[in-house]
Amino acid sequence: DTATRVTQSSACRRFFVGADLVWAGNEVPLADAGEGARVDRLVALQVDGAVEWWVLDYKLGARPQEVDANRRQLARYVEIVRRAQPGEVVRGAFITGQGELVAM
Repeated sequence: DTATRVTQSSACRRFFVGADLVWAGNEVPLADAGEGARVDRLVALQVDGAVEWWVLDYKLGARPQEVDANRRQLARYVEIVRRAQPGEVVRGAFITGQGELVAM
């Protein structure tokens, strides 16, 4: 099933299990200038002694990065998390239904 493909894929597994996983949340609410937003999955990983945040957006279809609205939404979420975690690395990516990670 889709959940298994995603959580067990070599590209995505580290966002669900492992010693480097510091914190993770699903459907994480964010606030931006009075507007609400909800991140599908927000993860903090320990990378080379520092925390690296990943804003993950599930898009079950292929090539989610080719849809302007998807890219704008992910970029907005990444920017909100960057402001909340100053000085820390914040990355964004789509996770497809096939377990592919499409970093933006």
